[in-house]
Amino acid sequence: MKLPEKEQVLSNLSGFNVSEAEARQQEIYAAADSEIWRQAVYEPLHGGWDLACIAGRPFLNFIISDSALGPQSSVLELGSGAGAACDYLASSSNAAIVGIERNAAQCERARARRSDVRPGSLTFVCADASKWRASSPNFTCAYLLDTLSLVDDWDGMLSAARSALPEGQALYIADQCAGENIQADTLQRAYQLDGFLALRPAAHLREVLKNQRFGSVEQRDANADAIAAFSTMQAALGRLSATPASTIDPDVLAAWSELTDFYLAAFKNRELVYTRTKAW
Repeated sequence: MKLPEKEQVLSNLSGFNVSEAEARQQEIYAAADSEIWRQAVYEPLHGGWDLACIAGRPFLNFIISDSALGPQSSVLELGSGAGAACDYLASSSNAAIVGIERNAAQCERARARRSDVRPGSLTFVCADASKWRASSPNFTCAYLLDTLSLVDDWDGMLSAARSALPEGQALYIADQCAGENIQADTLQRAYQLDGFLALRPAAHLREVLKNQRFGSVEQRDANADAIAAFSTMQAALGRLSATPASTIDPDVLAAWSELTDFYLAAFKNRELVYTRTKAW
């Protein structure tokens, strides 16, 4: 039986090599403290916080407000990278934050953070989050920030979140998904550029959440956030390119500009769609 056109496109995901994608992800994030990240992403998008993501502070501030985080709260991040989002949450809410990260180099960077948060409020565990499980469901909430699209095993990741949460406590997810106009060459290029191997439809996320016993799922289209983020990056890169005294290699600037133009067009065309999800 012939698959509908969109399903045929998405079936290409099964041909992506997980090891190759993870190697590409490690290569990218190994350079995430470089000058171009600071000037094109951290400063214009995130007020100087080294958040390697789209949603950033507005998403984290929503978690703080929605879950009423405070000194007695505990929060879990699955796929915590270099720990910037954990640091921001701890600094902004005084909650205790645990980050799970499979990349050993990223985990060490996270542990080396010089934060103003209270002692003991930041904990980083080097483990594959899709295989990690909480010893008891005692977290106030959990979240994934631009993580699922990089991970093949969604069931494992969301099972890990389920293991950490009492019934009724929220899991928050912000990520890019395959949009209604997705094309095979866009999936392939995103895989090659950034190691995205799981750009799946938002409806698939809702289904997996239901399978992992999250009885209620709210999801909203946040594509305007992605368009605004890449437009801001595009403007920042334009300013850097026009600055004669810039210390950033012109070839690096050109590659970043090409990448930014690609993602901006994909979100505008709704080949990719950014979503925010709350499940409990």
